[in-house]
Amino acid sequence: MEFIFITALHNFSIIEGLHNGDKIGDGIKITNDSKVKSTFVNESLKPMIGAIEYNHLKTTEVFLYSSEKVSSEADPIAYLTSKMYTVQDFLMASWLKSDNSINFELCFLVSKGARGYNVTSNFLSHKYHSADGSDINVRLSRKKLQEIRKIHVERLGIKSSQTPVADAQFSRDNSRLGRALTWMNMARGNFDFSIRVANFCTALETLFSTSNSEIAHQLSERVAIFLEDNPEGRLIVFKKIKKAYDLRSKIIHGSTTTQTPSKNPKDISVDIEEISKRVVFKIIENDKIFEDFNKPDDQLGIILLSMIISGRTPVDRFVTI
Repeated sequence: MEFIFITALHNFSIIEGLHNGDKIGDGIKITNDSKVKSTFVNESLKPMIGAIEYNHLKTTEVFLYSSEKVSSEADPIAYLTSKMYTVQDFLMASWLKSDNSINFELCFLVSKGARGYNVTSNFLSHKYHSADGSDINVRLSRKKLQEIRKIHVERLGIKSSQTPVADAQFSRDNSRLGRALTWMNMARGNFDFSIRVANFCTALETLFSTSNSEIAHQLSERVAIFLEDNPEGRLIVFKKIKKAYDLRSKIIHGSTTTQTPSKNPKDISVDIEEISKRVVFKIIENDKIFEDFNKPDDQLGIILLSMIISGRTPVDRFVTI
């Protein structure tokens, strides 16, 4: 039996032609070649998925697909779900590289077997927005696309350990980084800036909190020293996170917010999103730091405390005990 996975990306274009496509992971290829697309999106597919979805796939510029021989016992729903989460991870990598609102909607799995064709469809309920809430069209070179693929395949695809099982995303089996990325993904999929702030704060808390005491101060202090080399930079990051945490506390506890120049939820959201991206990048770009963030809470707590006491930042000066 053969499984063919297809979907389209929105708000995204690639300058050069990709012909048969570049791999993004898990056998999925990305292409903007209309001839390649026509191989999979043809008239025989139209009655199976409907005219609206067919025309949508035909007219969208960037197209994702995979074709694979599988066992006759393979579960199409589980297979499709796994592919969708691979695409979601790829979009997370694209966001880490540059702010965007690249999205995908309905995904299709065409099963070709001895009894003919069957189509399964599904989607993940997220619509991503850029940091300021707008929808922007991103046009990238093939080189930039390859950089995104590198982040996805070599870092996020292997290291985040995100699971396609919804009720297991916050289980002990998922890594600290995987849980944080789940919160960041939820933040990106929300149009309300206050909720985005709350989710990004929770993501940072997932990474940096190792106890339940004075979380806001602990988080602000640890992230500031983790990211910045000098006192001035640390103070700026510290204040931004404290401001975000103040807003989060109001939202979580049901209070209302007031928009002032210094407490605008949109500005706070943009700041905390950028900080969150910097944190993830720093973790995934250094194997030693990544290993430390996979350690138990008590060990990570000692590492972060020693960093604060010594005043040293991560990378080659990262202190472990």
